[in-house]
Amino acid sequence: MTWLDLLTIILFVLVGFLEAKRGAVPAAVDLVLGLLGFNIAKTAAPMVGLGSEATSFVVLFVVAVGLTVLASWLVDSFTKWDIGAYDSAVAGILGAISGLVLAHGAFHGAFVAGGHMASVAKGSMLVSEVHGLRTLHAIGNMLRNLGGGQTITEKVREQQK
Repeated sequence: MTWLDLLTIILFVLVGFLEAKRGAVPAAVDLVLGLLGFNIAKTAAPMVGLGSEATSFVVLFVVAVGLTVLASWLVDSFTKWDIGAYDSAVAGILGAISGLVLAHGAFHGAFVAGGHMASVAKGSMLVSEVHGLRTLHAIGNMLRNLGGGQTITEKVREQQK
């Protein structure tokens, strides 16, 4: 187990817990802006001259996360919207996904840094799940099929044919 694995677990649990306390609307803002910030940092890092590409990515990603936290705090402070009885549960799920996005950013930064950092990332038990996006894709597929699509028993029958 590497420090990236430990960081992933901490982010998954901590961000999920914190978002469950705040609510679904700020959690949704955090997730959307976090994904957008990661993509901007990843795209812009090679063009920004802050030393190496890894340094540029980390600085841009930290700024994006900071702006995301500020934006969701403002939304939470001025709106206090609530989606009802499932607000906390939905917020926790969105927060856990946001934690995975943050962990993905940490893995990406380690790979871009190269050298020892890249070898730590490659040796991680969770590299395929987090950096390879397997977990995020599985969560997306699960959420996409809520209330529709094949049931579990139908999938099992299809696989047994």
